[in-house]
Formats: sequence, C-alpha cells, structure tokens
Amino acid sequence: RNVYALTLNDGYGDVLSAQVKYEAPLSAYAAFVPEAPAAYEPGSVTFGGWYLNPECTGDAFLLEKHAMPAENIILYARWTPVYHTVSFYLTREDMENGVALGASHPDLTVPHGAKVDALPEEPVHGSYTFVGWFYLENGVEKAFDFANMPIRRDLQVYAKWSSNVLKQYTVTYQAEDTGEAVAEPTVGSALAGSTKTFLAKGGAELYPDCQMGYFPRVRSHSMTIDIADDADNAYTFWYVQRDAVPYTVRYVDAESGEPVAEAKVVPDNRKAVVTENFLPVSGMMPDAYQKRLVVVADSEDNELIFYYTRDTVHAYYKITHYTQDVDGVSWTEYASSQAIGDIGTVYTAQPLSIPGFTYDPAVVGTLAEAELTANGLELRLYYTRNRYPYVVHHYLQGTATPVAEDEGGTAWYDSVLSRSAHDDLPDHTPLAPTEQSLLIRMEEGEEAALNVLTFFYAERTATLRYEVVGPSGCGEVNRAEESVPVRTGIPQGATPIADDGFRFAGWYLDAACTQPVPAAWVDGENHLTPAKDGAAWQDATYYAAFTYSLTTLTIVKQGMQEADAGQSFLFRVAGSGLPADGLQIAIRGNGSETISGLTVGATYTVTEEEGWSWRYTAQGAQQITLTPGGNTLTVRNTRDQPSWLSGDCYAENTFVPGETKEADKQ
Repeated sequence: RNVYALTLNDGYGDVLSAQVKYEAPLSAYAAFVPEAPAAYEPGSVTFGGWYLNPECTGDAFLLEKHAMPAENIILYARWTPVYHTVSFYLTREDMENGVALGASHPDLTVPHGAKVDALPEEPVHGSYTFVGWFYLENGVEKAFDFANMPIRRDLQVYAKWSSNVLKQYTVTYQAEDTGEAVAEPTVGSALAGSTKTFLAKGGAELYPDCQMGYFPRVRSHSMTIDIADDADNAYTFWYVQRDAVPYTVRYVDAESGEPVAEAKVVPDNRKAVVTENFLPVSGMMPDAYQKRLVVVADSEDNELIFYYTRDTVHAYYKITHYTQDVDGVSWTEYASSQAIGDIGTVYTAQPLSIPGFTYDPAVVGTLAEAELTANGLELRLYYTRNRYPYVVHHYLQGTATPVAEDEGGTAWYDSVLSRSAHDDLPDHTPLAPTEQSLLIRMEEGEEAALNVLTFFYAERTATLRYEVVGPSGCGEVNRAEESVPVRTGIPQGATPIADDGFRFAGWYLDAACTQPVPAAWVDGENHLTPAKDGAAWQDATYYAAFTYSLTTLTIVKQGMQEADAGQSFLFRVAGSGLPADGLQIAIRGNGSETISGLTVGATYTVTEEEGWSWRYTAQGAQQITLTPGGNTLTVRNTRDQPSWLSGDCYAENTFVPGETKEADKQ
C-alpha cells in the first residue's frame, strides 16, 4: 500500500504537523483542533474548520467524511473572530434574577479583546443617584472601566445606586419545617441604593442547638437596599435538618486537571460552614492558602478545589486583615491577599489604611512578619474599630431651644445607635418620630457634627379657668378658660362683669372665697392677670365673687302738725348688714333720715318705737324690699287729741339732730 503525507497548516503557512506519514483513515483526525496562531490574541479567534486552499474558501474539508487520497494533501485551518456579549442590568439583584434592562440598554456585541465603543447612557432608578457600572469577577465586585477594559468574555454589567436615605434591613435565619429562628437576625442600616451581600450563617453564629445538623438552602444572597419598599429590605435564609451533608476537598493539577493528592471526603459533616487549608504537595504550590465553603443542603456542589502548579522554590502565602466587629470582641476578615513567595524568604505585611479602624499590633494573634516555608504562611493583622462622638438633642418644636440636657458619648464606627425621645418630661410632650436610629459615621474632630439625633417636643399646656361665685344672675366673666404653654405662656386673664343689682366683690383662689388673690394680679378695672407659681404653669381655677349691689333707704316722717314740728320720733331698722338688734334713728318733725350701704334685694323692717309721743300714735312695723337707685319709706302719724288737754299743753321732746346714719356693710 502506498503511503502519502498529510500536512496540517495553520492557515498562515506554519506547519502544524510536519509531513506525517498517514496510513489510517482521515476520520482519525476529525477531533484534532489546532491552537490559534500567535498572530491572534489568545481567545480572539475560534477554529472554523479545514480547507483545501490558503484562502479557506469553498466548502470545509470534513475529515470524518473523507478517506486519504492517493496523493499528498495539505489542509489549511480557518480562524473566525470571537465575539462577546455585554448585557446591562438595573441592579445586581436584577442581574442575579436574569432581568436585563432591555430596550433602553440593549446587549452589545464586542470582538474579543476590543473595548466598548461608547459609554452607555446613565439609567434612571427612582430617586436614587447613579454611582456607576460594575461587574463580578470570581464573586468580587469590580468597577467596569469602559475606556480601558478589553472585553475577553461575556460580561454582565449592573448599575450601582446610592442615596442619602438610611434604610434598615433585616436578614433572618429560620428552620424550614417550623419557622423558628436558628440564629440571631442580622439587622442594620445602609444607604438606599447600596448593595449588600449576606452569607448563610454557620458554626458559632447559629444557636447552640442548631450548630450541628442544620444546613441552608442557598449559600448567599445579595440585597440592593430599596428606598421605597421596606419589604424588599428583608430576606430569610431557610435551613433544613439533615443527619449529615458531605463535602469534598480536591487537590488538582492546574494544567492537567489530574489529582495531585487524594481527595478529602468528609461524609459525616454536620456543619453549615467549613474552612479548609491547602494540603502541602511536594514540589507544587496551591492557588490559595485557605478556602471557605457554605455547605448547602441537598446539593451536589459542596466541593472545594485547590489548584496546584509545579514549583519547588516557591510557596503560597496569605496576608489577612481583620477588623473588629461592633461587639468589640469578635473579628471579621476585611481583606486578604494571596501571593507567591520564595521559600526561605521573610515576608512582612504592611498595615492598610482602613477608614474607621486603627491598626493595633498588640492584638493577640498578630503575625506581621515571618519566613515562608514549603507549607505556606499566613500573616495576620488586626484593626480595632474606632469610636466616634455622637450627640442627641432635645429641642422645643421648631427651635433650637433645649428642653432637656443633650446626651452625648462615643459609639463604634458603623454601628447603629438607637435612641428614644423622653416621655417623662413634666412640661413637654415628644413629637413623632419618637424612635430614631443613626449609623455612626466618621467624625473629623472631637465634637459630633454628623452623628447627631434631634428629637422635638411640644410644650404642654395648662388650663386656667375663671368661675363666677354669687347669686344666680349676678354677673359673668369675659373669659371662662384659656390654655397657656406651661413654661412660656402669658395668660390673658379675665374681667368680671356684674349684672344689674349686683356688684363685683373680688377675686379669690378658692370657691369659698376665703383666700384673695394677690393684689398685684388685679388692676383698677378689676381685670385679673394670674402669675405662675414657680417655673411652670399648673391647672388652676380663679373665682370671681359677686354680691348684691348697695343702695339707700330714706325714711320720711309725715303727719306732724306745724306746732309739733320740733318733736323727735324714734325708728328701729332691721335687716341685712345691720346690727342684730337693728339700727335706731331719730327723725324730727316732718323730716327724713337716709340710711346708705344697704343691700339691693334685701328686705328691711322699719318699726316706729312707741312711747315717745303722747300726742301721736306710732305707725308700727313696715317692710320694704330694696331696689337699686334708692328707696323711700313714708311713715304718717295721726295726732291724738285728748279732750281734757288743750293742744298746747306739752313740752318738746327733741334730740340733737345728728348726721345721716350709714350701715356698716363690711
């Protein structure tokens, strides 16, 4: 049988397989795919088949459908450009759910290694502020640099958002069958528009009776803090009980994919989160010092893989930076870097400048410098969380006037400070919101400028009442009551108004009218303006006393003959405001006497006393009810004329006229 040569050419004149003697069917070469020539950037082209001419025109030469002809043959490889798709998403959550922006930002098709021609238009997302475009690389969020980043794979790009609105988020961890919590919820605050990624809890983060045998359904969840819907700022990791969920650790040659050591299988694993260090393999170096795995229930993907490359002079070392948690006790990995080092070389970790934290070499466990061995090295640096000042103000509504002392202190950076308004201030009532939270931020100086909470209060009011005391219909006050702020209020007061027949008798502190108000509170018009007793007004009632008004009673004596004009007659007046045995007055001849200061509406009895005149008969008792404006009572006497005496047989019985009598009304 004749032997002919099959020459495979890369299409650029470079022979891929030099004059191979070939006796087998060509179909044996059907699976052969050459590497792209050096003229192309790796990955920028893909093999497009074999052709019989250098131009690669016509139909492709399908090896599996041909036999070796009876002559030498040269086949040329065709290379076609590789294109990648760049897709745009409004949020990271939309990206994870496969919801692209669509018409406003259609997918872009970009040649391998090329850059996006033009920066896409900024999207709009409610009241959020656009921050920029981002993508994930091995789970790490990175900014997408349109101007300088060549596209070498399909890329999902999502927008990040920010705002000045602080929203609370809640992540809960619950058993799927009972709904009971298996760990403390993660509650915090973040600016709306920001994205936070949460890992399922495990180990000591779970409640003691749930640390073994409880496994989450998913490993992680990313949440973009929503400014409008609080329901979107909550998520639940569901856990199921299993006797054990196995996981596997593989140690693989990065080039061949073949194992470099026997895989580690943990069939009886009862932990939700596990951590594994690399396994030293002689002459080889791993791709990581340590890896962590959230073990998911009912999953075939519970696998950790360390990739190794051949190296006898280098080893892998890791530098880990830990930041202090807000509890002041535990620590969280802030950042880490893993690098290749020379075995036997001493490496030193340089502290980072982490906003809100201070590097502290005195923390137990710190290892900032050590020699790298074939077994690897981890350097550990710890950063204590800074404390920053805060202040809580309590102000009068609409002002900067304090109603209580400021509360101040310091709190851990990035912790949530929650405070309540005072509900026990005697003179003020808190206004909503009465519960406030503040995410502690970094302050420039020793005084709080950013970390400030302010509660506002309305001043309580006191009710001042003005009541009338006296006979029915005696009068009124122009203001029955008023409300005044307890500390700053200035009352209007009240003025008494007496009805006809009555007079105002004074302001009093008690209903019995035994305690007069201070004289300084009442002006010449009887207007009362109360003054507060102490620093604050209290509810109080002030009493306006009214009594009957005063009038006069004039007793007129008539019936005396002219010859008897010099005689005096006695009268006794009894009634309100007069002595118990009455007031005695004398009237000479046909005269009169006036008594003032008597009470309007009262009834008085006027009795002419007998025995003062043998010529005239006393009138007897008469009653009169007094009215305003003055009253007159006329007493007419009749002269007796005894037959045995003449009219001139008498002696004058007179009194020295005195001044008008006035009843003592006080």
